[in-house]
Amino acid sequence: MANVTYLLGAGASKQALPISAEIAERLANLSHAVNARIESYLGATHEPYSRTSGNMVPPDGRLGENVFNAFSRLAKVSQTHPSLDTYARKLFIRNEPDDEAELRDFKAAISCFFILFQTLSRTDQRYDHYFASILNPATPGRPTFPPDVKILSWNYDTQLERSFRGFTNSQEYVFEILASGANVLRLNGTCVSLEEQAKDYLHLCFDDFSPAFIQQLDNLYKLLRTDVDPPIHFAWEPDYYDAIKDQLHLICGSTEVLVVIGYSFPYFNRLMDSLMFSQILAISNLKNIYVQAPLDAHSSIKERLGQFVKGPRVRPDIIQLKKVLIFSSCRTN
Repeated sequence: MANVTYLLGAGASKQALPISAEIAERLANLSHAVNARIESYLGATHEPYSRTSGNMVPPDGRLGENVFNAFSRLAKVSQTHPSLDTYARKLFIRNEPDDEAELRDFKAAISCFFILFQTLSRTDQRYDHYFASILNPATPGRPTFPPDVKILSWNYDTQLERSFRGFTNSQEYVFEILASGANVLRLNGTCVSLEEQAKDYLHLCFDDFSPAFIQQLDNLYKLLRTDVDPPIHFAWEPDYYDAIKDQLHLICGSTEVLVVIGYSFPYFNRLMDSLMFSQILAISNLKNIYVQAPLDAHSSIKERLGQFVKGPRVRPDIIQLKKVLIFSSCRTN
């Protein structure tokens, strides 16, 4: 079988989570959406309740006060910057006395936002289709990745973990395979911390929504901004790149088929994208690149991708753009 690498961008989770251009609106409406969900939850469980400060999130109440105040700050940032990543990069470059603490708080808030938002919608079902098509059921309840399949993801979310949880009988095994294994690499980190002090909160990745969930999320936010390094990192941070470069080199060097899903090769990521493709083209025997994207994005993606995929070893037709409605497997003989 050919060695297949999947490169995932935000569009790979679009059926469950907002893409960059939608985050500002979702943050602005988040408190209203959560309070509506609290009322629905309490009504469905027949618990007596009223709209009091103790069971509503800000601005209507005090439940999850710390993390929702952080979400309010994120909403303001998202309204005044092209993307949240742009703001993070600004803090990193400016490097004024308070910017390190602000970047840490920003990462903690983003982590909690993605954890919360995933409880408000179903997991993108394309991930279920994907795992069902590639996993090896070698041991009941403990499926394994085929050695010829790798994933590079730009996404903070845990859609991979939430989907994979349905294929195993162990929460711990999810992180063993997706966070500690050799098949998956997160180019920007993830919203979930695996540090010992934060392990009591791992279940939040899989829990359904409830008021108790909000309180635990608030506790996690306070932990991430003070005692535990936030799990979101950026590929442009030197320390993080040093931590992932060896695994990145191995994945890129073995790639024979590259499947790009929901990623538009933004200028912001050009240095990392250029590095990845220089390694792929220099080391691997790259045969095909499949890009799954909306039809109206094909020309711009092909132009951006063409900046990285060039040279005497590259066939003119190596890039194949498709409008594919499922998260498909492109393993080939």
